[in-house]
Formats: sequence, C-alpha cells, structure tokens
Amino acid sequence: MTDVGPAIYELLTTNTLVRAYCDTRVYPQLRKQGDAGDTVVYELIFNDPQDTASGPSTLDVIQYQIKSISANRDRMQELRESIRYTLERLNATVAGVNVQSIRLIDQREDFDNESKEFYTTDDYSFRVIRSNYTDQSISPYQYRQRVETAGGEVEGFDLLKQELIS
Repeated sequence: MTDVGPAIYELLTTNTLVRAYCDTRVYPQLRKQGDAGDTVVYELIFNDPQDTASGPSTLDVIQYQIKSISANRDRMQELRESIRYTLERLNATVAGVNVQSIRLIDQREDFDNESKEFYTTDDYSFRVIRSNYTDQSISPYQYRQRVETAGGEVEGFDLLKQELIS
C-alpha cells in the first residue's frame, strides 16, 4: 500500500505530543467546516515512483504537505515541532504502509487575515517500500509485454489472461 494518508493520521492522532494540541483534529486536504482550535491538515503533493528494469516500482518517494494551524503563534510552532518529532526519520510499518524513512524538506509560515490564524506549511518526503507487488499482480497486457520484450514465447498467455480476468 502506498496511500500514506492513513499512516499520517495514525501517527499524529496516536502521539501524545500532537494530541496535546489538536486531539484528533487531523484532516486530509481540508479542515472540517466549523472546526475551531489547533488543527493539522495533510495533502498529497506528488508521488515519484522509482523505476526498476523488471517490473513495477518497489519504492515510491511521496511528498506530503502538512499544515499546522492555530490562533496562537507559539502554539502553532509547538504543534509543528511535535509533528516533526513524530515523523522525522521514522522507519516503521504504520496503517499497512511500509515507511522506510520520512524527511522534512521545507518549512514555511504565514498568517491568514480572514480566519486570524497562524499556519505553517511543511513538506515531508516519505520513502515507501512497495514489497507487496509481484508478477502475479500485473495485468495480462504487462505480462505479454514482458514476455515479448524478453524474446520469449507468449505461450500460456491466454490461459493466464483467463485466470486474471475470472
């Protein structure tokens, strides 16, 4: 699995440092409407699958943007540091995601005049190992393409195609 969102949610909502500020107010993409108080919002920026010569990527480098939001600048900074402490250089399997490492890439800070809240936007790079993909999980087209590219026969292709479709 390479959807890092559930792993971010689990890591942040189960960490006592982060929970001290925002409890479980940790949301993908958008803050829950009408929710006040310190909040975390995370959003996928991009996925950079690492190429392999023989099949699907076994390692993805995925960038997420994590926002720490608070009406108080000091609390916002403390929430940001709690998140960083929780995530940075983690190597674990969380929510079914095999995370090799997490690295802080960039930090920015701003103030929203409309909501009167301080927020930081921090970019994190997640290296995710995709070890659950094997030749059995490829499509019939990919299988045929690999056999032809390798100069082999397409013998058994129709049988494999029927097994994958049914």
